[in-house]
Amino acid sequence: RVYLATSQQQWFESDNTSADFRPISSSNAVIQWHGALAPWEPDPPFLFMSDGYMYSELDRTISDFELRKFPLTCWVRDRFKNLYIGTWGLGAGVANLATFRLEMYPYGLWNPAVDAIEPDRDALWLGGVQKEEPGRAGVTEWAIDRHVPNYYEAYLHIGFSDDRVTCIAVDESYVWFGTRNGLVLYLRDKDQWRSFHQVHHLLDERINDLLVDDRYLWVATEAGVSRVVKKTAGTDSLRIQTIAYRDLGGLAIYDLDQQGSSIWMGTEYGIYLYDSARDSGGFYQGLDDPGSQRIYAVSVCEDEVWFGGEDGIAGLDLAADEWIKGAGRLYDLELNVFRIRATPSAVWAGTDQGVLKFDRERQRWVHFTTEDGLPDNRVRAIYPDGDYIWFGTAVGLTRFYWNSPFRID
Repeated sequence: RVYLATSQQQWFESDNTSADFRPISSSNAVIQWHGALAPWEPDPPFLFMSDGYMYSELDRTISDFELRKFPLTCWVRDRFKNLYIGTWGLGAGVANLATFRLEMYPYGLWNPAVDAIEPDRDALWLGGVQKEEPGRAGVTEWAIDRHVPNYYEAYLHIGFSDDRVTCIAVDESYVWFGTRNGLVLYLRDKDQWRSFHQVHHLLDERINDLLVDDRYLWVATEAGVSRVVKKTAGTDSLRIQTIAYRDLGGLAIYDLDQQGSSIWMGTEYGIYLYDSARDSGGFYQGLDDPGSQRIYAVSVCEDEVWFGGEDGIAGLDLAADEWIKGAGRLYDLELNVFRIRATPSAVWAGTDQGVLKFDRERQRWVHFTTEDGLPDNRVRAIYPDGDYIWFGTAVGLTRFYWNSPFRID
């Protein structure tokens, strides 16, 4: 059975399956308490650490090479002389009380906020703009189940101007980061970082999205679109060009996706279609389209383009040159769409109310929230990965086995 006790000396009891608690006076059962009623646990002894970490028995903190301190928040012993500890900011660890050696578990994100997920061979690059813990920022490179994560923080790397990352693009030996303070390039072969700002001809330093093709890196900013000539990357004469300034100059561009030579853009004034082969473009207009509303998310899938805007979600069938009708058109003025990813099986939308999935076969939308396993309902990033799909939220990352043969939505 499961028991709860409050600070007002109220007791509640339930079986261990239904969580149907009812008030009781007290219980004579032998109860293993956790929390304030748990048996007193003596303070950890002095512990030895490696990899540049040092444990202080006086204030129960762990220091690293950068002299940052991570306090212990909890600890518990088992009968095999192991001491398990939890920290604020450094994760969990285990100490052997026979040798007094503490080892940390190399697992987790440096920055819990995930606004960007970018695959890179067998690894994922993860970054975000941290609002929950302002002092907690950085980029994580993690090949989960293969090797320990690598962490990158702006103040520890010369040339890394800002680790408030909004978007990431991987291009062979280059990794590009769009931040709230410019464009950052990481040259992996040289282990060097470079940052680019308006003085380098970037239209605006507040970057919302990045897109890589064979020739260019496209940069969506709060004041238009720039593009980087890729062959000049890694040189001392990086070339950044301005795109369609007459139409897009001064406009916030939120998201980009590509279909051949066509670049679809979500802007604060609707949908913009740019033909990179002809170097021309214009705002897309048509009957029943989202019109001049703000378009925050764009995703191309074969002959379809899906958009998330102020009034909900809409899909455009390019082969038929018409908007997708029926259940696929979702009208919702209260829905804030952060990201859309369209696949042949489903359309996924990350919102501030969880994840929406459009089941193409059943022609219906399915809603997932924290009750279904999301760490937070504010879903900012989506990465389809075969039978799985990754969701980046304001407080963490999760992987969903959406194509399980035993799953019924």
